[in-house]
Amino acid sequence: MNGSVRMRVKRTLFNEDRGIALPMVLLVFVVGIALISAFLVAIVGSSRVTASSKANVQAQAAAEAGIAAGWVQLNTGDPCTSLSAPLVETTPKYSVSAVCNPAKNLVTVTSTGTSSSGQTLKVEAVYQVDVPAPQPTAGGPGLFYSASLSSRLNGYVFDAARSEYDVAAFAGAGSVYTSSGNFSCGSGSTFPADVVVGGGNAQIDSGCVIQGNALVSGTMELNGGTVEGNIVATGTARHKLTGQVGKAGANGNVTVAGPFTLNGGTLEGTATATGTGSTTLGSGKVKGNFLYRDTYTTWGTPASSIVNGTVTKNPSLAAPTFPGVPPWNDVAFGVTQQAAWVSAGFAIVTVPAAECGRWNGNGGQNPIWSSLSADLKKTVYDVRACTNVSTNNGLSAAQKSVNLRADIAIIAKGGTLTGMNFTSTNNQTMWFITPDGNPAAAGPQCSGSDWIVRSNTVGNKAALYLYTPCTADFNTSGQWRGQIYSGDLNFGGGVTIAFAPRSIPGYDFTGSAPGGGGAGGATGPTLG
Repeated sequence: MNGSVRMRVKRTLFNEDRGIALPMVLLVFVVGIALISAFLVAIVGSSRVTASSKANVQAQAAAEAGIAAGWVQLNTGDPCTSLSAPLVETTPKYSVSAVCNPAKNLVTVTSTGTSSSGQTLKVEAVYQVDVPAPQPTAGGPGLFYSASLSSRLNGYVFDAARSEYDVAAFAGAGSVYTSSGNFSCGSGSTFPADVVVGGGNAQIDSGCVIQGNALVSGTMELNGGTVEGNIVATGTARHKLTGQVGKAGANGNVTVAGPFTLNGGTLEGTATATGTGSTTLGSGKVKGNFLYRDTYTTWGTPASSIVNGTVTKNPSLAAPTFPGVPPWNDVAFGVTQQAAWVSAGFAIVTVPAAECGRWNGNGGQNPIWSSLSADLKKTVYDVRACTNVSTNNGLSAAQKSVNLRADIAIIAKGGTLTGMNFTSTNNQTMWFITPDGNPAAAGPQCSGSDWIVRSNTVGNKAALYLYTPCTADFNTSGQWRGQIYSGDLNFGGGVTIAFAPRSIPGYDFTGSAPGGGGAGGATGPTLG
């Protein structure tokens, strides 16, 4: 090979090596770009995770703050009602609601927290609701206590749904207690617990239902009505039984101190006549036994067809004992009693005679009633410088509206409450009290005027307590939610009453303990 050929071969080989490193460079470049991109993606992703975590933390912190705020709100009253509307806050931002399950005594609190970027997060907390066992009412034996009962309780309607407690759940509490006078009731009247009649007779006409016992110091005339418990009557004259006693398979025992006449009545239990004279098994049914002391007769239907059980004569049968009626409690408003109110947290305001127009005047005299809604502290108004208090002198509906935000007591010589609307923010109480005219004398001493109560409405969280040694006159339609303790009682015309037991500072009407029952609302459910 000559020299020129060799040079061409070398140049050709050399040219073939040029550019061989380019793919490697490109590979390194691509890998580098990929690594840088991955690194940038990781940085951006990490930043987003950090921002998301921050939003989560903010939202959870806000939600937990809402749970704490909800817990505080639930502890201000009944946990099932004190958070009825959502609790909303902007800093931190949350919305809290509560759902109660009364059947299981549980309340579920749900809080939704929101971060500054708008992210939301929910937190739930479930609390137990502790419901205390009802205690005997220190404000009176039950719904009504009247030293005498001169009127018929007709058209009386018990409002169980709006009652704070079941009357029958209170030890010793009943529907009606009267220490003298007769008791009678008729159509449209339902009494949720015992009726105790001292010093008089009882007449239970058709449409009247006593869901407890009828305990009567005189004679019993069951005239088509119903007593779902038992009857005990200690009068020795003839008793009449035409109606229902007991419920199927429960109660229905009748024990009387004299003879009785059964005329179409149905007694679920045993009938016992402990007095002298001839008992008459005319018609009807005694599903238990029949025991008698003296004799009995029929109207032709054999006793065995009327009495499911045995018919037994027992000359040694003892008369039943009347359990008695708690004695009248004289309530005063002297130095000692005022100190009891102050100890219970009340301020006492003495109303001068110059202010009586606001308490018993017409609508143009700047009436006091609606302004009581602004009271935020427990207050007793002593209005005895005035003849009475009244809302019956041309006041407008707005002037007759009281939204209780604190417990209020009115000490007055008497009064008229017509067309009032009582509401409350959280189970506040309003007392209307006429002090006894002579507390040193036994029994009620009326030195003021009656209380006339007509066509009022009462909200579900308001309680009203009336004490007067005079007459409490409710003889028309309207509502009452609380208790009534009076020297005499006139009640009917379709009035509805719900049970909300209260007390008077310095007094305990149960007789179970000396000294004072507390004031204010009864102890209700609490958050566990």
